[in-house]
Amino acid sequence: EDDGDVTYFIEVDRIDSNDPGYDNMDLDKLQKVEIVNKETDEEAGIVFEAEDVLLTTENGGTASFTIALKSQPTSAVYVELESSNTDEGTIDVNKITFNADNWENPVTITVTGIDDEDQEDDDDPSDFADGNVSFLVSVVSISSSDSRYGSLTPGNAGNVTVTNIDNDTAGLRFIANEDLETSENEDVATFLLVLDKAPEYDVEVT
Repeated sequence: EDDGDVTYFIEVDRIDSNDPGYDNMDLDKLQKVEIVNKETDEEAGIVFEAEDVLLTTENGGTASFTIALKSQPTSAVYVELESSNTDEGTIDVNKITFNADNWENPVTITVTGIDDEDQEDDDDPSDFADGNVSFLVSVVSISSSDSRYGSLTPGNAGNVTVTNIDNDTAGLRFIANEDLETSENEDVATFLLVLDKAPEYDVEVT
């Protein structure tokens, strides 16, 4: 419960002793100890999780990630998501409601890549070869009567980056989720090497 800092006191309730000085002591005159119980509710936030680099393809390939809340809310939290470039990728779920019962249950969001040739208002084939395009799936709205979540803004609620792989121009691309590091303790680093276009024949890369 979000009740803020609570102050309480520790005081002597009873004294038993054969020493009359203690046995007859006026308890109302004894010192009390004041203690403040500090509020420790976790910080509000949206948790985005993805197992790997998020890649879609213009052939309709999909990528998925999950979102959940960082802490238990005191009332319903309404979250709305949006793709920053629906010409490159769309999401299957854009409105989610979290509450005190399901706040930590991850909701899976699937992103589907869109082909340039599917754009009805573009008749120039030369415009189709746009290369690999990255876009964001972000929180665009968050509301709740829980003051912690109600005070969150879309700008600090988080997002994920998705790259839609072009299928119109031959090319190779390295993609990494973050800075790559290995160590002498045999720590490993992982990256992806992808083709920019579906090949007519096998492609061997060394």
